[in-house]
Amino acid sequence: MKNVFKLIAISALVLVFAGCSSGVIAKEKINTDIVTIYYDELSNAKPLVFSKSNPDDVAVIDQITAIASKTSEYKIVPKDKLNEGTCQMWVKFGNDMVIGIYSDMDYGYIGKEIDPVGEDVMYLPEGLSKCIQDIIDVYGYTYKSFSGEVTAVHDNSITITPAADSNEIKSADSIVVSVTEYTKVFDDKTLEDISTKNISVGNTVDITYDGTIQESYPAGIPGATMIRVYK
Repeated sequence: MKNVFKLIAISALVLVFAGCSSGVIAKEKINTDIVTIYYDELSNAKPLVFSKSNPDDVAVIDQITAIASKTSEYKIVPKDKLNEGTCQMWVKFGNDMVIGIYSDMDYGYIGKEIDPVGEDVMYLPEGLSKCIQDIIDVYGYTYKSFSGEVTAVHDNSITITPAADSNEIKSADSIVVSVTEYTKVFDDKTLEDISTKNISVGNTVDITYDGTIQESYPAGIPGATMIRVYK
């Protein structure tokens, strides 16, 4: 019975991509007006959003959908052939469909949610993983980390003094780190998410960010991706 459901799932996928021409997903089936790439879940990296309303993004969207629309290459991986691992990258087409992708092979899943595992591991079209990784390498951020001591706490930011052995101390001895919707703030011991209200002056923190430091005084990091709090 389970194999029947899998066959139905694959058939549905083929129907989703049916009518594709020139390697582009049919608009009436999947929304390619906006394609979002999520990656680097551990650092809570800000997703890359590509929109057809921006002419510069059209080539990227077409590059992704040209590979993703190769319907004959989507196949369930037999359990005896399954390699252990999880998805590190996800492509979301509008709000309709998510393809989860391993970073080192053309494995993944198709679903509606961002999930490290997904329901059924599938062989994905050859080259899809490399395509997404290449796009991330070009458009994504190279993250940096440093530690410091909290000197002030605000609703949506904290002020810190970078550690003496950090490169950031060379930029400024006081930095305001903004906390946005993309910032993961968590306690080092429990690993549970916390808010700035749970941070105290004197706490040591590890900051992960995209390398951008605003030239002001105090200096500013406009949006850290991760703040690890040591109490």
